[in-house]
Amino acid sequence: MTHTTRRRRLPGQVLVLMAAALVALAGFSALALDVGMLLATKRSLQNAADAAALAGAIDLLKNQSDTIIQGDVTSYAQTNVPSAIRSSLQIPEITVDRTNKQVKVTVTAPPPRFFLGVVYSGPWSATARAAAQLTPITKPYALLALKQNDPQAINLIGNVGIRIVNGSAMSNGGMRCTGNGSL
Repeated sequence: MTHTTRRRRLPGQVLVLMAAALVALAGFSALALDVGMLLATKRSLQNAADAAALAGAIDLLKNQSDTIIQGDVTSYAQTNVPSAIRSSLQIPEITVDRTNKQVKVTVTAPPPRFFLGVVYSGPWSATARAAAQLTPITKPYALLALKQNDPQAINLIGNVGIRIVNGSAMSNGGMRCTGNGSL
């Protein structure tokens, strides 16, 4: 005697599982897009913070006032972010340390939201920090040409005048003035 097992068919079962898988796949794709935009914004803000801190350090090296330093830092931060986040860029936090000749900058902006805004309305921002410190390096020379055996290593042509105070000119090759040049 043969015994046959009969499977019960459930029509539409694959369709329901496929729909659930597609919803999950769409959710992960949306999350990847929003997180990718967060990381791209963070990278852009880091570039802006680096440029702003360097601009502030240059101003500090020139002994500019804090007002000028803050203005230049803010300008460089705004100039070096993409236009998509420029309008939402917060005013940078700036710390000027005149003792250590250092400028610290913190830049914050919310990245664009795509699908995240549908399920989350809380804070969503990227922040970047940078510090810059410049120190002038003084050497005992003012003009140096290292190219050996070149009679025109330092070659002044036309109406050129170079005056060196508390230093010297050195060339491994030659120095030449043509025209009204003076060294």
